[in-house]
Amino acid sequence: MIEIDQARAEDWPAIARFVARCHGAEAPFKGEARWRWQLEEAPGAIADAARPPSWIARAGDGEVVGQISLQPGRVWLDGEPVEIGWIVDVMVDPLHRGNGLGHRLYRAILDAGHITVTLTMAPATRRIAQRAGCVELPPVAQLLRVQRLSGTTLRRWARHSAAQGGRGRWIAPPLIAPVAALAAGAATLAARVVQGNSPDCTEAREVREIERADPEDVERLGRRLQHAGLAHGERSAKFWRWRFEQAPDLAYCVARYPSDGAARALIAWRKPLPEELPVGTIAAVLADPADGDAQRIVLAHALAAMERLEAVVAGAAPGAQFDNYRAAGFLPVKWHRPTVSAHDVRLLARFARAREWHLDKADHDWDQVHPR
Repeated sequence: MIEIDQARAEDWPAIARFVARCHGAEAPFKGEARWRWQLEEAPGAIADAARPPSWIARAGDGEVVGQISLQPGRVWLDGEPVEIGWIVDVMVDPLHRGNGLGHRLYRAILDAGHITVTLTMAPATRRIAQRAGCVELPPVAQLLRVQRLSGTTLRRWARHSAAQGGRGRWIAPPLIAPVAALAAGAATLAARVVQGNSPDCTEAREVREIERADPEDVERLGRRLQHAGLAHGERSAKFWRWRFEQAPDLAYCVARYPSDGAARALIAWRKPLPEELPVGTIAAVLADPADGDAQRIVLAHALAAMERLEAVVAGAAPGAQFDNYRAAGFLPVKWHRPTVSAHDVRLLARFARAREWHLDKADHDWDQVHPR
């Protein structure tokens, strides 16, 4: 008999064994420090050290065989905050799949009264959300800027993708190396053509990297999102500090574009860990949504800082920020359809009516360590 319940702090040793058994190469980056940072310390009403927002399935011997967690968070709809939980760490032990355990875990979270939001998800997780009556939000793009892609990187990607059941599985193993070499050359050549038309932001020389963002700058720029009428994830000073200064394993760089003593824009990015592909990440651009020049200037600065990497990824919903990424040579390589689930039908209707969103890799756990 498998029982489902909300985890307690003392359940971590059993959860750690489950993570080590089921998460493969990502397990070392899902340790206790990340658990506490993501579930207990995240700025959100449901964060709780004694009862972390994680639901686990236990077998008769007490071992954990399934888990779905909520990263505490907040989104803004119509200028008002809504406490939510970002769905993370969805996993069922392979020996217990096919018995509806994922659906039971998801239902337990909703029955506890939580509002769940998922930005990116595996097909199985989407099926669970759809069965629970989710609503879909407008699409969000995974963006890629190729700079000097190598065949080695593409081979690593293809093999990892094949192992995960992705597009790489369509390439026969003996053909991975030659196909990767050809694709890398074509992608690099195409990137030079696209980026040859990218604007040269000489103002980027005014951007300065800083050790940490001024809370007043973050709060003021975050309010610009609210005033623009966009639905968006939390962008308070508390959130920024938690996301970019306290995250285990991830070391972010932050830069500030000044104007009359205040920040006109902030940007956060990171370079890859040795375990990852040589690909950088633009995690967040924080500026007035109408100030396209400021967004382009800080973006140019971050790209210059990562010019030796093979590629850079970012995320954005369609709109002005998406257009600025495109102008800088980024291409959409995958579209995600975020979902929201809750028992509150009226609240779901409010989410469904919000058609313009500001979402990027600072939201959910979109930017995390991806060993390759």
